[in-house]
Amino acid sequence: MSGDDQRRRQLWQLADELRGSTEGRSRLSLLREAALRGLMPTWRDQAELAAAAGVEDSVDPSIVADFLLALTDREAPKRVLDPWAGLGVTLAALESEGRVRSGVAIEINQDIYELVMALRGGSRIQWLLGDASEILADGLDPFDLIVGFPPINLRPAVLETQRPHIRLRSSKTYTMLVQAALVLGPAGVLVAVLPESFFGSPNLAVREALKAASVFPVASFALPRRVFSTSIAMSLVVFGREADKSLFVAELDPSTDMVAVVSNFRARNEGVLPQLGRLVTRASFISWRGVIGDSEIRDAARAAGLEAVPFSTLCSEFHAPRRAGDPFAPKPNSVYLPKLGTSPAVTTIDQLEIKPQNYLQLVVRPDLADPAYVAGFLNSQLGRKIRDRYATGTYIPQISLMSLRDGFAYLPPSLHQQRATVVIARTLTELRHSMQSLDRELWERPLAARRVEMELHELLEGDGSERWMESLPFPLASLLWLYQATDDPERRCRNLVRFFEGATLFLVDLHLSALRGDPGLLGSAIGHGRRDAEIYSRGSIGIWADLLARLAKRTRELLATDSSRILELFRVSDPLRLASVASRPVVTALLQDGAGYRRDWIGHAAVAGVPEWERRLSQAEATLARFRDGLGEAFVGWDLIRPGQGRNHGGVITTAIEQLVGSRSHFREGTVELRQLPEDGGLYMREAGASLLLQLGPLFRMRRSPETAQDACYFYDRLQPEGVRWVSHHYEPQPEEVRPDSEVVQLIAELNAFG
Repeated sequence: MSGDDQRRRQLWQLADELRGSTEGRSRLSLLREAALRGLMPTWRDQAELAAAAGVEDSVDPSIVADFLLALTDREAPKRVLDPWAGLGVTLAALESEGRVRSGVAIEINQDIYELVMALRGGSRIQWLLGDASEILADGLDPFDLIVGFPPINLRPAVLETQRPHIRLRSSKTYTMLVQAALVLGPAGVLVAVLPESFFGSPNLAVREALKAASVFPVASFALPRRVFSTSIAMSLVVFGREADKSLFVAELDPSTDMVAVVSNFRARNEGVLPQLGRLVTRASFISWRGVIGDSEIRDAARAAGLEAVPFSTLCSEFHAPRRAGDPFAPKPNSVYLPKLGTSPAVTTIDQLEIKPQNYLQLVVRPDLADPAYVAGFLNSQLGRKIRDRYATGTYIPQISLMSLRDGFAYLPPSLHQQRATVVIARTLTELRHSMQSLDRELWERPLAARRVEMELHELLEGDGSERWMESLPFPLASLLWLYQATDDPERRCRNLVRFFEGATLFLVDLHLSALRGDPGLLGSAIGHGRRDAEIYSRGSIGIWADLLARLAKRTRELLATDSSRILELFRVSDPLRLASVASRPVVTALLQDGAGYRRDWIGHAAVAGVPEWERRLSQAEATLARFRDGLGEAFVGWDLIRPGQGRNHGGVITTAIEQLVGSRSHFREGTVELRQLPEDGGLYMREAGASLLLQLGPLFRMRRSPETAQDACYFYDRLQPEGVRWVSHHYEPQPEEVRPDSEVVQLIAELNAFG
């Protein structure tokens, strides 16, 4: 464990201790006590402990300070102002690196002010106690750099000035921002943490007031939502005096190469990855989500060979009911697109699944597109991304006619290709209907099973279950291959139970790896479910499946309440993946069925004959079907990878990888561009196109035999005095081994502590 990790763990442990022992005391008292213990010698320690103790709203996050240090690197010391200073972490960071010639900090909270006076000495910063709006109104000498995090959601206030002439009625958050801009020097820079909604139309008057002060937004850097106590999207907005420049947008998170981002910003260059910088027009920018969404859509369309066609060109007419109950006029070549929700786009009125007032009618030009193709496209994964992209609104996002007219569809280059796709899609629909018909016939006339089987083979040109198996990570697919590779019912059944065991540990590891990124989340997810202090040291599938149920429940809760946070922790953009790996059918199949099979059939079971094993196999295969239905296509495009060595060029890490996917141990190789340097030989999950990885925990290991050069997967079994016992179900030369593993021991100790 690195020194930074040890310090961070110490700070989190202190925060937990202080929470437990100082109930009812103010949050500032936690910081005072930490200072007395000598745990706050630097601005970064203060920021980390404040975050750990839950006082993010009073402390600028260290990510902002890191950005400002990169922004001011190699520049002369500046006269700096922070009108909403809190504990002054940002100013302390700048001063510690010699970036401050003189400065002013304003803090309205007397308790915080007194704590700062006790913590800081010999500073170049003059601290003022009071309301920033009143102090700024009295006039201050100009500043080279103004930084801060104005409190958000304040009540409306009125700001009036004569020179320049400004009259603004807005939230006091923004009137104070304009006041700060008025004391910005001729070549100064203002950097403020603001809600991303600053760029929306309701705040046009604020931007006009800033324009009157000759201050303009020149960059917006999206910030991780977990950095702040608020759940709304926040951005670090940079303002300057340049009136004619486009807006530079990028994303900051703890893994960002700040030097690369700042270099791109100064040179007005776009980065290799969208997160390292994009240039957009000021008027068009609404949100980082929109920018990254557009980039993902364009990349996906380009990879599929599709061409962008504006909806305004594709459609000759657009209609929306003016009032509830107004009917659509039936028009040929129409597509009915839901304005909200996930209902499918359809081509006829009688196919509508929700109320007609919740649809838009698009009349497609038949010389450009097949309406059935347009509807099918809008129901595809790419099409749903486009629907999400054009939905606006805070509470119930909806697609408006205006936003859709300004958007794009992505189509094959020719009508012939569109129609060929529609024909195949209809064939697939007919195939599904035929299979449903065979299913009904099978259960109505079970003695005709042989004939139904023959008809089924005629319908199918491939094995759907095998295709699904080959989309799974190798630790799971290799176990399923053992199940499929034999005809003996007992061996098939035993291998299927081993698959349930492996799937349980793999999914627990997956959820733990994500939730451990936020220790507070992990503790609330695991809770104290068991009393045995060593429960995970010798855990069985039932114990791990019980843990999976709790972890999956927390993931589902966050998907419903704070989806951006949980998606960020898992390093994915598609919420359907998380909904699948945390789904109740998956958890139930493993917790209720898989654990029972292991206990009753394998653990302490009496000898059974072939008929009994055939019955058990049928039962286990039904569980597999439910597991498969719940998991679905979660791992299609979300691969288990093993990186090699990487190299850094301008903030982009280029590394070779092995895709550990499918049942065969000869893995596909490739190269990816990332924003983080992965551990050589480590195990990670990577969503297609993603530049950040989820590093997996130690509950399973991939080992390569020096004799055969064959990869084998070993799952954690238990702790023993001589080390960790591992088992491999598919590697016959060495099905188990015992070896020391400090990372596993530490994880098991943490889980045992939670219970």
